[in-house]
Amino acid sequence: MPESPPDFDASPANAEAPAADLAPYPGGLWRTGSLLGRLRHGLAWTACGLAICTAVFWAFAPAIAVGAPTIQMVAWVPEWIIVILIGGLGFIGLACWSTKRSRLTSLFLILVLLIGPVVGMSLREFRWFASVRPGLIRLVFLNAQDPTMSESRELWDVVGPLEPDILVISNPGFIAPQWRSMEEQQRDFSAIKWLSPFLVAVREGNVALRTMSRRDQVRAVAAEFDGGKGAADGFRLQRLAAIDLPSDWSLNRDVLMGRLVSAIEAYEASTSGDFDLIVGDFNSTPRSPSRARLSPRFRDGFEMAGAGWGGTWPRSRPAIRIDAVYANRFSDISVESVWTFDPGQGGHRGLIVDLGPSQPSMSK
Repeated sequence: MPESPPDFDASPANAEAPAADLAPYPGGLWRTGSLLGRLRHGLAWTACGLAICTAVFWAFAPAIAVGAPTIQMVAWVPEWIIVILIGGLGFIGLACWSTKRSRLTSLFLILVLLIGPVVGMSLREFRWFASVRPGLIRLVFLNAQDPTMSESRELWDVVGPLEPDILVISNPGFIAPQWRSMEEQQRDFSAIKWLSPFLVAVREGNVALRTMSRRDQVRAVAAEFDGGKGAADGFRLQRLAAIDLPSDWSLNRDVLMGRLVSAIEAYEASTSGDFDLIVGDFNSTPRSPSRARLSPRFRDGFEMAGAGWGGTWPRSRPAIRIDAVYANRFSDISVESVWTFDPGQGGHRGLIVDLGPSQPSMSK
């Protein structure tokens, strides 16, 4: 008969002690018996939890801004910051897991959380692969913030080479008297008009300015063009609304935008004509709920045809896009390209907007 195997001695003396600091739990975390294990355990869950909270904050920020105007600035947080926060927290979380399966699960979670903010950033803040498409009419807008006499001359050295067909400047300061006395501008522009707080100049034809609103802290001027570039090609910019909303963060943005929309609609009703474009300093970001008041008839030009980084404030390190152009969805004018430029002074970057004929299906 075969010999029976020797009895197995499972006494504690013969058992091998487990490596408490190295053996992972099935969940993928290192054993928490040591201080290092406990720190990794807490940091992993904290990072994942904060990443989820950041994504939830991004998703509900516009609704929070509407429901609680006192904290309406939550909708101003740029989406690129949300992307950095979620990505950074995800990296920390990945570093604290010990197994491949757990890391892959965490990576999948972070990628899912990043989808919305990345798509939003690509549409509203940074057009990654978009290129500038030249149009038939070039519009340049800038909030100059009341430059001095010498700064007005220096500003022309920046704006002039852009060769604008239509130039709209908010808070022009000494630009109006300075430019009217300069031979360069008299040659380059057929008309330079100023109606507080806007200056509008055209290279061809003429322009008339009329005040739409100067009350309730909403400043808006209507610019109506006679002739001008594009008429020979079968289209031209007929009417533009230049706006400047206050920068006081305590004011309810939704109320201000409601007043602006009412002023625009009242002017259109009194003149039996619609605006082709709205351009100006909105002092709110694209995700602010107040901007949605324009969406039924107008579309954000940067979302249509933006190129590069869209931030306009602050000028030196533009983090948010508060200056914008909106195009009428049913106008004969279409936005071909929108990009920014640095005027070298003031607090805002300017907009360069190339315009062309709209698609036949979208025309009146």
